[in-house]
Amino acid sequence: MPIPIEYINLQKVKGEGIMKCFWAYSNHPHNVKNDVTDAVNQINNSGIISIKPWETMDIEGNFIIGEILKEINACDVFVCELSNLNNNVLYELGYAIAKNKKIRIFINQNLKNVKEEFKSFSLLTSIGFVDYINSSQMLNSLYKLTCCATYN
Repeated sequence: MPIPIEYINLQKVKGEGIMKCFWAYSNHPHNVKNDVTDAVNQINNSGIISIKPWETMDIEGNFIIGEILKEINACDVFVCELSNLNNNVLYELGYAIAKNKKIRIFINQNLKNVKEEFKSFSLLTSIGFVDYINSSQMLNSLYKLTCCATYN
């Protein structure tokens, strides 16, 4: 998917720095992981947003959660794919909320009962989410973030 030209021009005109995101997601279901991986690769190749997925972290000899929390502290936006309410991703989301990070939650509407399960999880009823069917919709949602804030 080509990058919308208005987002590229916005970055150049405002002279903004690249927005840094950390993306948390589960390895299952596999098709969801593929959508995330595809979106991350396209976004990172754009040069507009820098996304660090948890799987690319250098964790040898380190506690994984400590390294993940460092990445969340360093990011401008915490992004997560939460279609299956994975416990690790929920913990990381809670940490990002406590750190007052900008949040973007994705829910895959192709999966059965996902919206209902998300809405029934009462801790998240006051947080919005983005429905998506494919990685293109994730890309568009994240590109819109570049229009709304300044990042250094």
